[in-house]
Amino acid sequence: MKKQLTGIILALCAALTFAPQQMPAQTANPASDFRYDETASGVTILGYNGTGDTVVIPAQINGKPVTSIEYRAFYSKKLTAVTIPNTVTTIGQEADQRVCLCKGGL
Repeated sequence: MKKQLTGIILALCAALTFAPQQMPAQTANPASDFRYDETASGVTILGYNGTGDTVVIPAQINGKPVTSIEYRAFYSKKLTAVTIPNTVTTIGQEADQRVCLCKGGL
């Protein structure tokens, strides 16, 4: 009986540990945090002007999809996280050059 109970508890713990977790919704940075180029079909992120160390790129700016991140867009920024929407299909070379994705304010 004790062995069976232990087995059930272990199975329950394993199921809970490996169950898919839903990430909390993230609020995108406002468009004013970015330098960007807007065309008829989409938006390209050219740079980051914000002061926060966590960046969530919006999926849309002015109703147009953000489709690319330009060369050196985050050059020399000290960031802890960058979230890129699935609307982005192109990331320029060195877009993350000299970016410090730091943990704990290093």
